[in-house]
Amino acid sequence: MASLSKETARSGKVGWRIVWTDSEGKQKALRLGQIPRRAAERMLILTERLLEARRLGLPLDSETARWAEDLDDTMRERLARLGLVSPNEKTVSSLQRFLEDYVSRRPDVAERTLLNWKKTITRLIKFFGPDRDIASIGPGEARDWAYWLRTPEARLMRYAGKTQAEGLQENTARRMVGVARQFFADAKRRRLISENPFEGIPAGTGPNTEREYFVTREETERLLEVIPHTEWKLLVALARYGGLRVPSEALELRWQDIDWERRRMVVRSPKTRRKGYGARVIPIFPELAPLLERAWEEAPTGAEYVINWYRSTEANLRTQLTRYILRAGLLPWPKLWVSMRQSRAIELAREFPSHVATAWCGHSTQVAMRHYWRVTDADFERASNPDSVGSVEPDSGVKKSVKVNVRTELQAVESCSPAPENFPAFLDLACRNSLLHKDLLPGRGLEPPPP
Repeated sequence: MASLSKETARSGKVGWRIVWTDSEGKQKALRLGQIPRRAAERMLILTERLLEARRLGLPLDSETARWAEDLDDTMRERLARLGLVSPNEKTVSSLQRFLEDYVSRRPDVAERTLLNWKKTITRLIKFFGPDRDIASIGPGEARDWAYWLRTPEARLMRYAGKTQAEGLQENTARRMVGVARQFFADAKRRRLISENPFEGIPAGTGPNTEREYFVTREETERLLEVIPHTEWKLLVALARYGGLRVPSEALELRWQDIDWERRRMVVRSPKTRRKGYGARVIPIFPELAPLLERAWEEAPTGAEYVINWYRSTEANLRTQLTRYILRAGLLPWPKLWVSMRQSRAIELAREFPSHVATAWCGHSTQVAMRHYWRVTDADFERASNPDSVGSVEPDSGVKKSVKVNVRTELQAVESCSPAPENFPAFLDLACRNSLLHKDLLPGRGLEPPPP
């Protein structure tokens, strides 16, 4: 612990000094000169915080960090000689400088992830300012930023179907909070801040059923009819009929990944690559085959990628797709590309076992149940239509396909006259109009007959 004491100079003037013993047992002193007692006591508190942070290897609290940041060169040099601060080193960073450094240290992330990070960075800088000391951002202001994301000011551009009077969607705002928390967790690990101000702010996303839409095959075909370019048609088909993520997986598709003979193709996924399964094999579905063949015929000589003209991840595919949808006489649906992928995931789950459907879509069963699989109008129509395969007949409640098989078996049973001795007796119970309570046991009951 440091102590504050008075000292008298040779000139007779009385000043203040702070004295402490370092880790090697040597006594050190910081002379403050003639300053008010209250200022000297304040300096004692700040010095003790510096000593404690050095001794325990902890980051400075935001108040002490701001004070150390604003020190002039003379005082910083004095404190550095006493081992309280590092010489010529800032204890904190400005917000913009720290965020730029963080991004430069992450060459491992995908380009699409960097684009999403930049959206969060832009809004952090817009709200707090580029020169804001990151150590000065507290939990209250961090939560204010999270609230601000829901306001129109946070919407930096217009989207189809959205007006400037609306803020960001709830899941979008939560994702940005999660990204900001990730940034400031790195600052805490580097001891630039003592606490992460974004801890405790809800950041988890969940399904938003209000923005889910099933894109029917009729709508898809109407859309494909008005698109003039083969590659654009293929982009739509890859999302709606192949279940690919657009643009990331569609742009990764190479001609060498197409196995024409076995009717399969390899889909490479930047999103799941870091999780250890960066590729999956899916069938070349019948809806995809004609467009793939046409794209192959039109591809330039030596082309590596299936999609050549829209390779930039900054290309605004959403805006152009909106134009095509309107040209087809349709209204743009929410989450244009995601909705088409989700629609395909629902179709595959109807036709194939869940482990097959999820493997082809590139996600787990848990993710599919939470974010993709939904009950659609077609499910209700199929369930209520007696002519549909596997539908329920209102008079019996038995699936039609099952009932047909039962009737076939009953006809075979009834045609046996008499039945073979080794024929299972319980099948007689299945005879039409039979009464089970009469067939199970004779009328005499369980007791043996009297002698």
